[in-house]
Amino acid sequence: MNPVEKPQKAPKQTSILEVAASNTLPSAQAELKPLSAEEAIIKLVSLAPDYPKFSIKSLAIFGSVARNEARPNSDADVDILVEFFTEPTFDMYIDLKLHLETLLKRKVNLTDLKMLRPEIIPKVMEDAIPINLVQFDRESQPQNHSIPSPEEVIISIIRNSEQIAQFGVKAIALFGSVARDEARPDSDVDILVEFEGTPTFRNYVKLNRYLEDLLGRKVDLVDWDTLRPEIRSNVEKDIIPIA
Repeated sequence: MNPVEKPQKAPKQTSILEVAASNTLPSAQAELKPLSAEEAIIKLVSLAPDYPKFSIKSLAIFGSVARNEARPNSDADVDILVEFFTEPTFDMYIDLKLHLETLLKRKVNLTDLKMLRPEIIPKVMEDAIPINLVQFDRESQPQNHSIPSPEEVIISIIRNSEQIAQFGVKAIALFGSVARDEARPDSDVDILVEFEGTPTFRNYVKLNRYLEDLLGRKVDLVDWDTLRPEIRSNVEKDIIPIA
């Protein structure tokens, strides 16, 4: 008697989304180096002009990557918080997730801000680093065409010195073209800062964004302790101490 042959199981069908993810994400067998907060921000900012099609109002990274505490493999995923202008469709949400995973080459845990319970939001925002999309998509935004003067910058910083000190700032100064009163309407404001101790990258980014919002201009924030001696000597020529 011939043994009864067991029916063969049909091979599992792979979904389109699984195929797309497998083509963009690294192999799980290889040790996956976690992204630093700086790497993630630079990658996300580089694609800012494409975000309007996803109806994004705001975007932020949070979790272990934002804290620069991610470990290989176990914490290699990137946690991203998103706020939409309009209620996203499921397809839009999935498209954005795949878009981000392709960009970061990491699995992305995408969280809609509106889906979070109110009591969880403060905890999530503690270590969140906002990606200011409006700031980097300058072509679609009204520009400040006035010439920045050293006086207006100094007064603005002095008036807000208490808030600036909360970022761990020990001393702050103006330098560059604005300090020399040689700025043009499109000039950035060069700010030199000395911190109490070593700042976290997250704190550095938040201070830079705070100063840009305060001054209404792009700010080039320079940490005094990171300057090479030959550069420091040039910077010292036109420093205006503020606080």
